Amino acid sequence: MTDLRATQPGLGGPPASDKWTAGDVISGQFEVLEVLGATPGGTSFKVKAQKTDKIMVLKTVHAGADHDAVYAELREPLKTAAALKHKNVVQVYGLGRDEDIVFVIMELMTGRTLTRHMAERRSHGEVFNPKGVFNILAHVCNGLAAIHEHSAHGALTPGHVYVSDSGRMKVGNVVYGHAVARGLYPDGLGAFHDSPFTAPEFRRDPGPPTRAGDMYALGMITAELLSPEPLRGLGVAARTAALAVAEEYGGGLRGLIAQATDDDATARVVDAVTFRDRLKKICMEEVDPRPVQTQAAELDAFDAAPEYSVHIGPGPGEEALPDDAPTPPPDDMSMDPFAKAAQILGTGRLPEIGPGTGDHETITGVEQPRYLVSKENLDYGPYTRDQVLQQLRADDIDEYTVILDRTTQMRTPLGELRSFSASVKEYIPIREDRRRREREQRQQRVEVAKTAGMWTGVVGVVAALLIGALVGGWYFFIRPQPAELPQNMLLADLGKVYHLEPPPREFNNVAVDDDLLAGLFSKDDPGKIGRPRGGGRRNGGGKGIARRNPGDGGGGDSDKNISTLDLGKDGGSTHVLTDSEINQTIRRGFGGLRGCMLQELKRNPGFKGVSVRFFIRPTGATGGVNIMGASSSGLTSCLKGRFRAMRFAQHGGLNRGVTLPLYIK
Repeated sequence: MTDLRATQPGLGGPPASDKWTAGDVISGQFEVLEVLGATPGGTSFKVKAQKTDKIMVLKTVHAGADHDAVYAELREPLKTAAALKHKNVVQVYGLGRDEDIVFVIMELMTGRTLTRHMAERRSHGEVFNPKGVFNILAHVCNGLAAIHEHSAHGALTPGHVYVSDSGRMKVGNVVYGHAVARGLYPDGLGAFHDSPFTAPEFRRDPGPPTRAGDMYALGMITAELLSPEPLRGLGVAARTAALAVAEEYGGGLRGLIAQATDDDATARVVDAVTFRDRLKKICMEEVDPRPVQTQAAELDAFDAAPEYSVHIGPGPGEEALPDDAPTPPPDDMSMDPFAKAAQILGTGRLPEIGPGTGDHETITGVEQPRYLVSKENLDYGPYTRDQVLQQLRADDIDEYTVILDRTTQMRTPLGELRSFSASVKEYIPIREDRRRREREQRQQRVEVAKTAGMWTGVVGVVAALLIGALVGGWYFFIRPQPAELPQNMLLADLGKVYHLEPPPREFNNVAVDDDLLAGLFSKDDPGKIGRPRGGGRRNGGGKGIARRNPGDGGGGDSDKNISTLDLGKDGGSTHVLTDSEINQTIRRGFGGLRGCMLQELKRNPGFKGVSVRFFIRPTGATGGVNIMGASSSGLTSCLKGRFRAMRFAQHGGLNRGVTLPLYIK
């Protein structure tokens, strides 16, 4: 392999592609599976993490003698990039180094770059229409919007956008692309010198990445997608060519690209979401003559992925890839950004796409997924032609189901799509004949069921009459007659077994301990607040609330003041329940009560407290719980549950009424 550093000034030392080959282990962690390619800016490897067997891409940064400085410069941006997890952004896993070589670990993508995708379409004489451009850039804008929440890309080109096998666009080489371009800039190489997508300020001075620079690249990529030929020239010449392409699609599109590529960075479109929404509106109003509702249904299918947990890259001396780093999806392995070099090497090469039979594409003779099936306003797929026809024959879809052809970016009912129309027309009579037979069979089953039901009813009535006659005969003529008991034995002395105690008429105020009352409204450590003064725990301490016993009478009573039934009063206690004992039981339920209060304080910061009224039965169970002054149903429900579960000491006498003022002082 040619020594790239020997031919490029400022790039000293052997390239990593010469140093590592398949089977080598990098930094004691990553086994090289194959060399994907090399450029003056870095070498790319397909690797496997030895501890986890995860397949990833490892890309080196040829930093020469300044590898320590380059590592330090990339470490903070890589932390930010590793924290970003979005469905339209290629995942970055970490930063590492092996002796004098700095490298970045990334998600491995399958599919192709957007550059190659455009080249293949142009080779077939195909050009994206504005709707197709929007379908691509909506994904790219969503990814850029996520990147712009914390940083910027800084070197966005179609070569840094990947088209996955499922048709999703992902923005790749975050941080890495800008670092390589800056490293090559002093030698007159890299994207800041030879790319028409580079903003003019980066051509003059390649400083840190900016959102305005990404918006310039986004405008130029839009024109590139619409152009039947690659944009020629650099700088002003490339922008002039881009505006000429946009002019053919109306003033709105030209104005959007002109603003995005303005020489004044402060005058450009403010962000990627604004660019996406303006492009969508232009496509509906100026380019497509169909009704706006129809276009909106087609264009409004792109939503941003949710944010996930933050993952920070390694520091000096740490492992480059933590054991818990996310696993790349097995169907989302990729081609490296150095695709051209990979093809020259003959490794990691993607099969060429060429014309197949009919209207669908093949890769080396194998039919490729090309069609998205719309069901309930969502697109599913992609599917091959045969897979779509299988769904038709299974009645999952019909001839009116809308199909998106990813090659033409057109949505068409299945029966009107040229590749399917003949097969659909052939299948419809077969389907209708089958449905007719199924209707006839269902009707026959209904008739049989009706006849069987009628006879079942007749037999049931006859059987019921016969059984009724037998039971009646036994009852009146056969069963033994019971002997009569004396009248005084028929009445039980219920007063000796049950006692009906009405709710109390009076409810006495019970003052709550000041430290307990303060603790109910405090966010401090409840373990300290909930303990009684003087030290240790009392009778079980403050370990939350007592569990409700389904067998006693506490939790199931209504909150209304109805009569209550208590058992075994004659053998009960003569103890008189004191305010101190009530406070002690309240303290045992401190954790649950405090939870109710803190939840209400979150909903209502001005919450000052409530008054709780209930009565205590001689058995110690509570009843008639009523919350007065509650500001929400949630607090009422929470407190009722806590007080219903409380168990006080048994006491003699009637039900005791209690009023607890739980107000913050």
